[in-house]
Formats: sequence, C-alpha cells, structure tokens
Amino acid sequence: MFEILLNKSVRIESKRLFLRPFQASDAEWYYAMSLKNKEHLRRYEFGNPVMTIESVEDARKVLVGMSLDWGKNFFLGAFNRQNGEFIAQIYIGVVNWGLPEYRVGYFVEQGHEGQGYVTEAVLAALDFIFETLGAQRASLECSDTNSRSYHVAERCGMLREAHFRQNKHTPDGAVEGTLFFGMLRSEWEARRAYKPAAITLSPAISSPGE
Repeated sequence: MFEILLNKSVRIESKRLFLRPFQASDAEWYYAMSLKNKEHLRRYEFGNPVMTIESVEDARKVLVGMSLDWGKNFFLGAFNRQNGEFIAQIYIGVVNWGLPEYRVGYFVEQGHEGQGYVTEAVLAALDFIFETLGAQRASLECSDTNSRSYHVAERCGMLREAHFRQNKHTPDGAVEGTLFFGMLRSEWEARRAYKPAAITLSPAISSPGE
C-alpha cells in the first residue's frame, strides 16, 4: 500500500475500462471536458473543483491539487480501454486510516450515462479499496433525488445504512435528503465470484488515449 501512496503509479483494469490517477499533462482535455459537462454536473456536483475551471491553467491547478492530495484522497479517471476516451471520474477519500474506511464518489461524462460504465468503474474502485488499500469498509453518500447515483451503489452491492431526510439545500434553493451506503470487507469477499479488476503498479499514462 505504501508504494501506491508514494509513486502514484496505480492502474486498474476492468472489462471495458482502465482507471488511473490524473496528471497535470491532462489539463487541455480536462478543461474541454469540464466546459462540456458543467450544466450536466451543476445539479449534484456544484461543490466539485471541476465546476471552478474556466481555463486550461485552472484545469492544471485542479489536477496538480489532486496529485498533491494523493494518499489523503485518490482521484482517478476512468477511460475506455478500446479508444482511451474519458468516461468518468472516481473519487476515493480516506474516512478513517485506523479502521481503515474509504468513501467513494463519482461523476460520469454526459455522453456515457446509462451504459453501466460507472457501476463497472465503482466495482473496480471497490476492488482497489479492499484488495490494495486493505479496507474494512467502504462508504458512499448521495442525494436522495439522484436515482442514477443510488442505483449504482445498489448494483455494486452496497447496503443502504441511513437516510437523512431534507438535510441540505440544492443550488436552486430546494431541499433534499442524503442517502448513506456501506460495504464491509466480508460483503465484498462474498461478491468476488465475478472477475475482479486487475490492479497493477505500472507507469501512469499521460494522456486520455493509450
């Protein structure tokens, strides 16, 4: 695990995707992606740093920040294995090093919704969390109006543990609640009948395509 925290060279492969850390050299395409997806992301990702990007330099600063934060938080791009196209962003945050517990988050590029990519990417991230980072549990939270997001958690086998009703405002001033999901190591082990993601420590790729 400590090698991953130091060299940031993780690569995770699933059936259709590969996941890798972002790099400063991704700035140009990441900027273009952020502009294309701002309206798509505004409803549920209004606090995400991607929403602050207005230039290539802004994108570079965001990506450098992600890189410097590696080990406290893990930001991974999910890309199509066939053509290198960006599919989704996966976030893994440290909740408790001592247990340990990690929290998963994500957003999908607007042209790739409804194709099972995020479920596949999150399953791969869960393999990384339990297999490589040695987690005892993983957690996820999302708005109770975000059906796409909570269906991902359910398809990944995470259990709904709590529902905080009307506990926050949306960007337009409406009120909504938060759903909390969790998965224990024993539950992840029970689901490993499917082919797990391949996790390697190979040099990270510096552009979307291979």
